[in-house]
Amino acid sequence: IAAHRTEAPRADAIAVKLRSEGGAHKMLQVTLIEQDGAAWSASVVASENWSTVSVPLRTLQLSRSIHIPSPYPGLWDYWRESPARRGGPGDHLHVEDLERVQLTVSPNTDGNNAPEVAVESIRLTFAGAP
Repeated sequence: IAAHRTEAPRADAIAVKLRSEGGAHKMLQVTLIEQDGAAWSASVVASENWSTVSVPLRTLQLSRSIHIPSPYPGLWDYWRESPARRGGPGDHLHVEDLERVQLTVSPNTDGNNAPEVAVESIRLTFAGAP
């Protein structure tokens, strides 16, 4: 992101290419985490075939993230809340401040639970780009 800081404000979506393995579908939560710890998430569904799911950045919701690597000595809180000053009216993801991506897989609730999800790529797309 640092190398493309001037173009970052034009980013309008994330494109996730993925598929489920061993079942019909699997839910994947994609979380973009800013330098200040603000986390913005969306869920995408992986199906049996490779597909690219586009998520508009404006639809990302403020969320919590996971302490990665695991908190030492294992007794600290697993979850990290977003900063209290973030997420208010008009607040949004600041792409130029992105620091990392977090992927979280959870069991499906409908009983059709693929055991795995494969992710080929996650990329930003830009307004006005071909």
